[in-house]
Amino acid sequence: MHEFYAAIEDYDAYAESSRQPVFWEPIKRELEERAARGKRSRVLEFGAGRTGFAEYLGPLREHVEFHVQDITDRNRDDLARKADKLVFEPLERVEGAYDIIFSTFVWEHLSRPRASLFALLRLLAPGGSLYLASPRYDLPGYVPPSARHLPRARQLALSSWLSARRLRVALGGAPEFLLHAAPACLSVPWFRDADAIHWVSRFDLRVLEPEYRIEDIHVPVSGFKQWVWARFALLFVRIRRR
Repeated sequence: MHEFYAAIEDYDAYAESSRQPVFWEPIKRELEERAARGKRSRVLEFGAGRTGFAEYLGPLREHVEFHVQDITDRNRDDLARKADKLVFEPLERVEGAYDIIFSTFVWEHLSRPRASLFALLRLLAPGGSLYLASPRYDLPGYVPPSARHLPRARQLALSSWLSARRLRVALGGAPEFLLHAAPACLSVPWFRDADAIHWVSRFDLRVLEPEYRIEDIHVPVSGFKQWVWARFALLFVRIRRR
């Protein structure tokens, strides 16, 4: 996957600045609360791509020490104009203590999600928050995008197998953090989330209980279709130590 991200030319994260105000707003509110108490915040965005978070903060930016992490330095020049520190290393090698760590639509692309999750939590300062926003692939009958290049019969079989695995975890089985070892992006032209090798499940976060509190954040939606998406196909959580 590292070779894939180093070579691909038409990837969205390399083509334009990311704008995720719906998911950044709860983070901004927490930063505003800290600034109102006279506190300067250290913030880490992992998998930053060409993030627009610094601009989104506006005047609040002066109260934030903003660091970014990614596995590739292809956006180095863009990020150097926005962040106070750049880190192009795996999450396990990042050092420091952060008041807020976040990502938007990166969690599903990690090849070591369990190890990365605990690496992120070790970087949290006391009272700190970890925000994760990503698709979730635990809706029964749903075929993750990285498997949609497969023949229809194999997709149906995979969907049934995946639903059974998810049910086992939901009923109290051990979290699995499932990965797709042969995603579509390695065999067909890239399409959105063809490289989403981590089949995210909300149930897998039970690995953090009872030490951590996991708070679901509900994004504003309009209409029944968007409500279903936000309720069943979106993961957006804030994780804090109890």
